[in-house]
Amino acid sequence: MTTRTNPPLNTPCGKYFTFQDFIECGETQRNLCTPNQPQQAETFNALRDLATYVIDPIVERFGMVELTFGLCSSALGAKIPGRIAPKLDQHASFEVNRLGNRICERDGAAVDFILENENMFEVSQWILRNLDFDRLYFYGPYRPIHVSYSSAPCRQVTVMKESERTGRRIPRTFADRDFAKLETSPI
Repeated sequence: MTTRTNPPLNTPCGKYFTFQDFIECGETQRNLCTPNQPQQAETFNALRDLATYVIDPIVERFGMVELTFGLCSSALGAKIPGRIAPKLDQHASFEVNRLGNRICERDGAAVDFILENENMFEVSQWILRNLDFDRLYFYGPYRPIHVSYSSAPCRQVTVMKESERTGRRIPRTFADRDFAKLETSPI
């Protein structure tokens, strides 16, 4: 159901979570209590689609997930310098900056999550084979994965491997069919 107004944060967002769960799940937001409430109705719609088409099926297959990073407003993003890519990662969804421009031009919404006692490479493979998604970032078999959803999913998988020399994460993007062929984690 598409909304034209901003619903209360305790409104269900999919079967298993509320909007508040997607908005207040990040460590920085929890620790600093930085305002992070969406201002754009399209953001609520995008979060609902992400929950319905991606997170709900994952919960039904694997059990409850832990959301580790969800919506990221301009105010919250300013508190996390260097660790995020707000113009690319879809955590800002349809939110705008102080000039009224969208923070991220990509449609949709994103969330990072982890499943306790699950190999996230296997979870990533299952997502790839069973769900429509826009982008999936894989950080390692026992680290949270980033997944986004949009109305025109491109199904891009990026492996974020840490450089032994610099410690920085180096992205390697796969076509979905190539990532699906992997039998073991590339990290």
